[in-house]
Amino acid sequence: ALVLATPTAIAAAIGNLTKHGILVKDGASIEELAQVNEMVFDKTGTLTHGTPEVIEVVSDNGDMMKLLASLESQSEHPLAKSIVKHYNSNDLYEVDDFRMYIGKGVTGKVNGFKLIAGNRKLLDMENIPVKYAHENREGSIEIYVAKDGEVIGKVFLADTLRSNAKKTIKKLRKLNMKTTLLSGDNEETGKIIANQVNVDNYKFNCLPEDKTEYIRQRQLNQNKIAMIGDGINDAPSLKKANVGIAMGSIGSDVSIEAANIALINDDIEEIPHLIAISRKALNVININIAFSLSLNILAMIMAMFGLLDPIAGALVHNIGSVIVIIYSSTLMNYRISRKEIEKQKKLGMTKHLNKSIT
Repeated sequence: ALVLATPTAIAAAIGNLTKHGILVKDGASIEELAQVNEMVFDKTGTLTHGTPEVIEVVSDNGDMMKLLASLESQSEHPLAKSIVKHYNSNDLYEVDDFRMYIGKGVTGKVNGFKLIAGNRKLLDMENIPVKYAHENREGSIEIYVAKDGEVIGKVFLADTLRSNAKKTIKKLRKLNMKTTLLSGDNEETGKIIANQVNVDNYKFNCLPEDKTEYIRQRQLNQNKIAMIGDGINDAPSLKKANVGIAMGSIGSDVSIEAANIALINDDIEEIPHLIAISRKALNVININIAFSLSLNILAMIMAMFGLLDPIAGALVHNIGSVIVIIYSSTLMNYRISRKEIEKQKKLGMTKHLNKSIT
């Protein structure tokens, strides 16, 4: 029975999660997730749909969009795909020496010109003076376009929030889970999303290494971190977190490979269920172990006093194993109740109060 205490509970929990469109790579992730106290979210493609659309183009150069679309056609980034889709033409220039700078933008030789497309960090890196800085659109992503060292225009893109994002954050907070948003967007754009979903904490203008460093610092303070993301940029953070969760449908192959868990249908509303069943599985494992140890000790004492012969001992052992399997199988159809949510919320408030007093 003792040998079956953990694997039966983990197998049942994984079976339950599979029915909810959640793929778990290894059982250890379930036990680790049960101890997580902070969920870190990427924004684009996670809390939002990840399919931003061009809402406005500001430029005096009539050829800018063709130049930009030609350059972005070399990239797999969602913003790049949206720009190419907006241009809506196969009439593109040839691109040479294409380079991508993670968290900043892209550069390349387009129709003989050195073209740069990205945020202000990329302009600063290339020592290009900023133009069109006064042009702002609330809640949008800004892409500056520079040709041969001079800004020739600016493109605004906007992403839409997932309809269940706010509900997911609310459920996680009820489970006493701290929620954090780490975004590469500027503060103005990121704050709009952060306020809409009501996360506990947020940081903007984050490069991939900034996200990884945030997780590292939180772990140094004895926190267990789960990270959820979808892009190549998120892979280092997914790997650094105690548990990495990737969007399985829209997520990149790199992020899925780096993660421990994948949401097959990209349904973030299943994350609270993932947390709840992980905690329940750990509870079942502990009860299984306590029951198995108690049964074994009792059987040993009875055998020492001649109250249990070998045949009866084998029977008791088998009955214990069956009980453990049956109890673990209750996880197969487990779904957290409102009563349990309120119980975990009160428990979390008590722990926080005790920590503040001490």
